[in-house]
Formats: sequence, C-alpha cells, structure tokens
Amino acid sequence: DESILSKAYETLSQLLQTYRGRQVRSDVLKCLETFSTIDEPSVTVINLLLSLNAYSAVRLEEPDFDTRISAFNSLNTDLWKKMSGKQWMPVIHNLLFFVQDEGELSIRTNASLSIKHFLDITAETGNEALIMCFSRILLPGLKSCLKAKSEPVRSEVMNIFAHAIEKGGQFSSLKDMTVLLAS
Repeated sequence: DESILSKAYETLSQLLQTYRGRQVRSDVLKCLETFSTIDEPSVTVINLLLSLNAYSAVRLEEPDFDTRISAFNSLNTDLWKKMSGKQWMPVIHNLLFFVQDEGELSIRTNASLSIKHFLDITAETGNEALIMCFSRILLPGLKSCLKAKSEPVRSEVMNIFAHAIEKGGQFSSLKDMTVLLAS
C-alpha cells in the first residue's frame, strides 16, 4: 500500500535527524536503501545520504571527510536544483542533524549552505511539496536547534533564519520577522 510506504519513508527520514550513533544511523540508511528498489528517483538521494554519512574504512568512528565533503559539493553545486519534495525530506532531516554538529565546522557550514539552497529553490519555484517540507520539517527543526547549548550552532541557525526571512514570499510564517533584518 502506497500510504504505508510513504509513512515508513517519512518515519525513517525523521530518524536521520534524531539518532546520533553510527550503527543506528547506518541501519536507518540501510532501511532507506530498500526504497531505491521500489522508487527509482530515490536512488540518487540514498546514495547522497550514504556519502554524507560515510565513515573512514581505516579509522574506527572517524567520519570519512573526503567522501562527505564530496557529497556536499555534489548537493550544493547542482543536485539541489533538481530534487523533489520527497527527495528533500530525508536530506533535510540529515542536514538538521549536521547543522547541530558543534565539533565539525566544515560539516555544519556545508549543511547550512545546503539548507539555504533548499530555501532558495523553494522560494524560487513555490513548489507545494517543497513548501510543505519547509513548514513540516525544516521550520520546526530549526526552532528546535535554537535551543542548542552551543553558541556556534545557534549562530548558524540564526544565519539560516535570516536567509529564509530574506527570501520572504513563500514563507508566510516568517513574514512578521522581516523587521528583524538589519537594513
């Protein structure tokens, strides 16, 4: 049944935002990988997520920064313009996880840039599925990130909010905040 698959995809996507452990995240990605056998457009996104969450084959528990940065480069150069709302869903959850990484500036700033690209394409196209991802996933996730204890994380999130407010139009829930931007 399509609704059950859709709900499973949504639930697994959410887990990418909340689970921190390497093994659990790996298991969630394996579950998401099964969707690529059912849904062809998922293949690109699943491969992207696998690369964004890659770990070193040589050193235990150390992220594979080369693979991760390469995946961010792919996302931030052209992939962000081509993705649907369904494809963005797990990516946004994953980016919200990474934007809270107080220890890795490169990961946090790349995640922030990717979120800003999502905001750009959403504002540019006015696509209903993308707007839904913004209001149901990104906005509540960013609000939650503002509660982080880490000042660099909160600062990064405020930069994302500023970008969203600048984009205005499609984000009606942020229109009242326009006055907060310095002229």
